[in-house]
Amino acid sequence: MKSIKCFILILLCLFLTYCSTVRTIPNLSKGQEYKLAKALDLKGKNWILPEGAILVCASKGKIKNGIIVGQNSSVENLRVESVRFTGSFESISISLQDDVDSLLYGITGVRALRILGNGHLVRSTNFGLIRNVDVYFKDVMFDCSNCKDVFFYSIGNGMSTFVIEKCSFVNIPEIELLKPRNMLNPVIRGCVFNGLLNGGTRRKSTIVLNRFYGCKGDIVFEDNVVQDCYGVAVNGIEYSKKDEVTVSIKNNVIKNVSNGGIVFNGGEVTNIRVENNEISNVFCFGSQFDSEKGNAENAAINFHGFHDLHILNNTIRDCTNSLSLDLDGTASDGTQEKGTHLVCAGNVMKNVLQSYLFGVQGAEFFGNQIEIVDQPSATSAVSAITLNACHDVHLYNNIITLPKPKQTSAYPIVLRQNTNRTSGKINLHDNTIFSDSGVYLMIYNGFTGEVNADNNKATSTTSSAPLKWVNNSKSKGVRVKDKNVYR
Repeated sequence: MKSIKCFILILLCLFLTYCSTVRTIPNLSKGQEYKLAKALDLKGKNWILPEGAILVCASKGKIKNGIIVGQNSSVENLRVESVRFTGSFESISISLQDDVDSLLYGITGVRALRILGNGHLVRSTNFGLIRNVDVYFKDVMFDCSNCKDVFFYSIGNGMSTFVIEKCSFVNIPEIELLKPRNMLNPVIRGCVFNGLLNGGTRRKSTIVLNRFYGCKGDIVFEDNVVQDCYGVAVNGIEYSKKDEVTVSIKNNVIKNVSNGGIVFNGGEVTNIRVENNEISNVFCFGSQFDSEKGNAENAAINFHGFHDLHILNNTIRDCTNSLSLDLDGTASDGTQEKGTHLVCAGNVMKNVLQSYLFGVQGAEFFGNQIEIVDQPSATSAVSAITLNACHDVHLYNNIITLPKPKQTSAYPIVLRQNTNRTSGKINLHDNTIFSDSGVYLMIYNGFTGEVNADNNKATSTTSSAPLKWVNNSKSKGVRVKDKNVYR
């Protein structure tokens, strides 16, 4: 108690005599802990927290109107109004009591950064690159209008934590926003991302809004809203099967984004759950800026490299400029070893383009409703589902509707095989297919796998001629049983 009174008296004396220069609080030993039990007004001055000191806020403690300069010191549970932090800290743990233009500047080091926003607005803080920091933000609103480059790039040591909960990011320009790298169990949950993309504007660069970069443990992106944003909504790169990283992407709303929805295309993740997401108006196709090489590679949901991937009960709507699903299990050397065990079930895809599986081994694709968008100006054959060089795929109990384009052909289900690839067993049964085309199953030249098709209901919506299957592969393993119902 005596030390607290001494500390407060010293502060009051300093405030009365403070000049424009930065001064260190005298007569206080290094490494000491102070407990604030009242509000302190820094009167717009700079206060240097002694080296190793810890400032702890009690129930009535608060600091306002000034700058705290750290010297490997800490602030814990500190309630702040119009306060900024600079220098080096072991820990910054603060609770905002007002809106603020910035929080941090010239930070040379910090081990833990914890911000409880209480719904208050931070207008211009750009965290940039920080290393080996435990991060926890909750209930903060960030106005990103003036942000440039990566808003928050956190590089960890494989043990650093990263949690962003119930935060709002508004007025997001065409920048990368959150980029946790080599962090442990990173979480982005319950956040809102509102960007500046409008209906007449497309991307100027290929960027990612939220990128999990080589993280460890369990990756979580749940209960978020991403709308009117540039770039890929959520992305993952730099993963290896041996890392056994798991991914949970659930209950998100992603709409009107300029590059891709859910895109993990840089390595092999394991035990992935993509469930109950709503994705609409994802724009990927077409060169959008001068230096862009061809179409963007992304889709509403895109995984290149996965093991045990569950895509369940998602809704994908009005994605007329991207694939619905792009699931690729091939390696750069042509081997098919990067995409195993897929379950795709209960999804609703309406007014969309096709789903594409390439080099996938072991897949169940069932109970999905797929309505392909009318494409009157298409210049090449269109399809609802394409299986390219896949093995052991069971496609059943799906409802597929595919209108025929005016310019070309339409094949609801396509089987094909690239050069230097192989195909295995494909089972198609109990699907209900509606099409304006005359073909429900097209097997392309070069396909060498085995096909069993039975008990499918294939209905022509424009003529009395039944839908048929076409086999151009010359494969002896193709069997289409008479149990199929052609109407």
